[in-house]
Amino acid sequence: MQHQESNKTSNKITKKDLIEFCAWVGIFALCVFFELHDKVDDKIAMLSLSFV
Repeated sequence: MQHQESNKTSNKITKKDLIEFCAWVGIFALCVFFELHDKVDDKIAMLSLSFV
């Protein structure tokens, strides 16, 4: 990275920054979703076992 360019573009968000940000948010959201999904599955499994 060149310092002159980064100084010029530091004020405004570039499309690449936005795409990168969206990618990270998407990955984070997926991780959280799967984490919660696993916990919910465990609870459902425990509930179904207790009912059987």
